[in-house]
Amino acid sequence: MIRFLVIFIVLTGNTLFAQEHTEQDRMDFIIEFTEAVNDHDSKKVIKMMNKTYRKNQIRFLKGNKEQFLNELFSGYKNGEFYNVKFDEIYECLFSELSEDQDGNTICYFILTEQEFDGEEAEEIYVDLLLIFKKRKWGFVGASG
Repeated sequence: MIRFLVIFIVLTGNTLFAQEHTEQDRMDFIIEFTEAVNDHDSKKVIKMMNKTYRKNQIRFLKGNKEQFLNELFSGYKNGEFYNVKFDEIYECLFSELSEDQDGNTICYFILTEQEFDGEEAEEIYVDLLLIFKKRKWGFVGASG
């Protein structure tokens, strides 16, 4: 009986620690991603995408990583579907997290573009799926 209790406590403790550790890792990953976007570090942004998603999309786009990045940041501006080019992102702010019906994490970001002709920059609302696979976090955007 004591052996069972010790095993149970060790397994439960490890599970709880792993969940807490994962939550902090998730937030650190999101912050690192946001900083990479703000720094226009395209290589790092691409690397922070889910590996399978990244490979499939870049293969589909025949190796065009610029198009991959430009299509990644699709969202809504003034209620209309909008595509912002990666180079024209002035600022990326992490907004919030939610879960979809399948329990997947959805990260919401607010982007602003560089201002042109003195016009005030409008916000673009973008959401990306964040998944944890093979002990690694990675973002997934729209497919196709």
